[in-house]
Parts: sequence; structure tokens; C-alpha cells
Amino acid sequence: MSHVPETQQPLPPPEPPTSLPPPTAEPSAEAMRLSGAPTARRRTLTTGWRWVLACGWGTVMAGIGVVANTGFLLGDPPFWTGNGLAVLPFLAPVLVLVALAADWRYEIALSFVAVGATAAIGLVDLVHARPMGYGELIFALVGLLVTIAAMAGLVPHPPGASGAD
Repeated sequence: MSHVPETQQPLPPPEPPTSLPPPTAEPSAEAMRLSGAPTARRRTLTTGWRWVLACGWGTVMAGIGVVANTGFLLGDPPFWTGNGLAVLPFLAPVLVLVALAADWRYEIALSFVAVGATAAIGLVDLVHARPMGYGELIFALVGLLVTIAAMAGLVPHPPGASGAD
């Protein structure tokens, strides 16, 4: 019992539910077209895995920048700084990011090329500035691991599809 008087009327009982059509297993092609959902083409990455790969290469580029800055602070910078080659370790990762933005079908292959380029720069720096070379090789390994992980997001071949695309 409350000392506040009841001023509102009770709510009416809910109406019985109307029957709905059974859900379909997959949305129709027309529904997908109208929803604006991107169509996945085979041999490309799904949207989520493109984001994972792009963030991974962004992290690699940031890490290479940290390695170069650390080299300057320690007095032993990488070979590619100070002689007009400052963009060298960033070219291949930026190409990967452009390929991911364009949803290019060979983005995984290009990512492996970027891993090789980053590792080559790290190997050269092992001779010139050993600690910086190790750092660059570690980030090449990060790029390799992210690329291998992103291969899980490749759109599979539809059953019975021919090799032509």
C-alpha cells in the first residue's frame, strides 16, 4: 500500500501476435542489391579481413617509424634515413593499403611482396645499423603473420565454378 493515490489507468492487455511468414535461409539477390551490401568476388578478401590486414600494415609502418626515430636518438639511424630514401620502407606497405582500398584481387600477393621488401631493408640495416635491422625484421615478421592470418578471409571459389574470372 502506498500513500500516493493511483492516477493512471491500467494498460490494456496486449494484442495477440500476428503470424509472420517463415524466414528465408538467405536474402534474395534483390534484397542484397537494395541493402547496399558489397558483393564479394572470389579471390578477394572479405571486408573484415581487409580491415585486419590494413590495420596490420598500418602498425608495421608506425613501428618502422619508431625504429627510425630510435636510431636517431641512439646515434645509429637506419641506412634509408638522411639520404633521400626516407620513403623507401613505406612504399610497399602503402601500395598494399591502396590495393586493399580498391579491393584488388592480388592484395595478398602484394602483401607478401611488401613483407619481402621490409625484410630486405631489415637485412641491409643489419650491416649498417644492427639494432635497427633487428627492429625492421621484427616488423617484417609482423607483416608476414598478419598476411598469413588474412588469408583466412579469402572469398572461396563457389562450388562448380570454372577457373576463369
